[in-house]
Amino acid sequence: MELDLIGILNNNGASLKVDGTVSFENMEFSGTEYKFSAPLSIQGKIANVSGVLEFTAHVKGSASTFCDRCTKPIDIEIDYEFNETLVQADTEVEDADDVIVLEQSVINVDDIALNNFLTNCSLQHLCGPDCKGLCQVCGADKNTENCSCEENATDPRLDVLNNLFKD
Repeated sequence: MELDLIGILNNNGASLKVDGTVSFENMEFSGTEYKFSAPLSIQGKIANVSGVLEFTAHVKGSASTFCDRCTKPIDIEIDYEFNETLVQADTEVEDADDVIVLEQSVINVDDIALNNFLTNCSLQHLCGPDCKGLCQVCGADKNTENCSCEENATDPRLDVLNNLFKD
């Protein structure tokens, strides 16, 4: 979604309502794959406060990924808010890392929402809080089947170290 801010850029106190959808491409981030089957809804406002644009929004939707313990496919809810400060290129700012510099009057809301999704997304997704994961020995899903593997089995190459402190 692109928005033209020309109507509020030089109009102190003016605001623009944001109500629509943002689309994200399927992606991998921090070792997690995300699939977006539908756009996410976004609602918010961009307001000119003394020549600086304040963008506040709420993004909501869902994505598909995999449980980090048992690798089952799961759907996750996406629900986050963000606040961004937008300034024109000729505006002096103390810390340029805290603002989005506008090179033109049109902004891509999808890009801003995506950057905030990546900042806000959880690093671990589970199919349930009680997920037992996979057996480290045989790979069985411990949520659905019991295996007879010894959980505390040590690597045979390290057995020599067990005798090191016996005396």
